[in-house]
Amino acid sequence: MEHCTGCQLCVSACPNQVLSATGHGSNALRPAMSFERGFCRVNCVDCSLVCPTGAIRAITPAQKSAIQIGRAVLDKERCIIATDKVECTACSRACPTGAAALVGNNNGAKRLALDPERCTGCGACEYVCPVRPLAAVRVEGNLEHRRV
Repeated sequence: MEHCTGCQLCVSACPNQVLSATGHGSNALRPAMSFERGFCRVNCVDCSLVCPTGAIRAITPAQKSAIQIGRAVLDKERCIIATDKVECTACSRACPTGAAALVGNNNGAKRLALDPERCTGCGACEYVCPVRPLAAVRVEGNLEHRRV
């Protein structure tokens, strides 16, 4: 963030509208990720190609697929599998890495299991989650990106 000038080029370049400008404090106009309107596609690196300061480093799609920008966290008390006793597969179907999966237990009931080691933080699970206004699966950003 220390290199970001708030130029908004990354926000403009984002085809899924995942990046948006923050609007408060010392981080005003700096990009933040929000998954209400889309998710970060595995093969998209547009934001990294337009950043003039190196705040978002240029990477290839192959490099991006091995980078974890965040991780999905489940609020079990909000998930409709638990609250409505229905089998929802939205997040497990949307997850490009297989980090979100339905698993059964001894009595045949299924629950959502998240594998934090496989999760890249793309936000597909949060975007498709039918629970509103806050999704049951939310992505928490990493302070530093790490390799998966």
